[in-house]
Amino acid sequence: MKNIVTTFSAVVCLTTALVFLGGCNAEKAMARKVDSLHRKMITIDTHTDTALDILRGKGEDELQVSFDKMLAGGLDAVFFAIYKGQGKRDDSTLVALADWTEEKLKAFAAYADASPKAERAFHPADVRRIKKEGKACVIQCLENGYMVGRDLRNVERFYNLGARYITLSHNNNNDICDAGVRVDNPKKGFSSELEWDGLSPFGYQVVAEMNRLGMIIDVSHTADETVEDVLEASAAPIIASHSCARALCDHPRNLPDELLRKIAAKGGVVQVTIYHGFVDKGDGTPLDVKLFCDHVEHIRDVAGVEHVGFGSDFDGGGGLEGINSALEVKNVTRELLRRGWSNHDIALFWGGNLLRVWEEVEAVAAKLSGTQISPVGN
Repeated sequence: MKNIVTTFSAVVCLTTALVFLGGCNAEKAMARKVDSLHRKMITIDTHTDTALDILRGKGEDELQVSFDKMLAGGLDAVFFAIYKGQGKRDDSTLVALADWTEEKLKAFAAYADASPKAERAFHPADVRRIKKEGKACVIQCLENGYMVGRDLRNVERFYNLGARYITLSHNNNNDICDAGVRVDNPKKGFSSELEWDGLSPFGYQVVAEMNRLGMIIDVSHTADETVEDVLEASAAPIIASHSCARALCDHPRNLPDELLRKIAAKGGVVQVTIYHGFVDKGDGTPLDVKLFCDHVEHIRDVAGVEHVGFGSDFDGGGGLEGINSALEVKNVTRELLRRGWSNHDIALFWGGNLLRVWEEVEAVAAKLSGTQISPVGN
């Protein structure tokens, strides 16, 4: 009997060891596959608030994104936003704000240009080249069309300084459009009511000018009515740089299924964010990378795999368990592989879709102007 017990114990121990080793080998194989994918495909994050944190003097350890963290984590290209919250809309404020915006765009451009580890991109071809050269790819953008003020010339002014998309609003309405999140604050001139019922007359001019320049239009933060107007007015596809699915998290910052389908029908892409308030289902589901991927898969199922991507909102409140910095973006790839995503579809999600939209935006501009856009920057 003793021998039987001893033999049984040995078999159990051996089986446990084999299962453990099998699990370890499977994880190692998964890690190798993830690493291989990130070496081959282009990975893009379409929204971070890192730029102003860097200009304020925050150090590497305080940032969720840095050039070193991008290179170490397998994140190739990042859109670094210059952001300004909604404020007064009088002429003097708007003139000063445009000058402030130029100053910040130039300052962050100088910061990026001074780094041997990074290079700025102005066109999709630049992103592909910089990836091959093993550098962190920097793309500048603006969050809140408030910075344009009421002067249409500012759109081209900011484009010439390197900004490649403008988020048409932040929270509260501006002179371009209505925002999705609005509050009553008479002292600041804010109202919870729609002001324009979507785009303002000036907003239509801004959309046309962005089309002419080859500048991507971003509808994250805007009201549903604004999204509808932009889809009708724009000659080019649009993006939502950092939004989630309203069907899973009922928040005005997220997009309903109807608009997901319409953005896809226009050829656009919705870049899913990891901001906790926009992913939370409210049912106790852990706020982690799996929940983020639930939103990714919902948008894929509604709009199609060619119309979903990644926009973290790092250094602006973005971050979930398992994906709290650029060092952890491979966890998203790992989770998508576990869910059965193909290498091809993962590559579309990580950068292929966004690059396609950007190329189409530039193609529209070239058609409107009758000229070719340089693929190597300004």
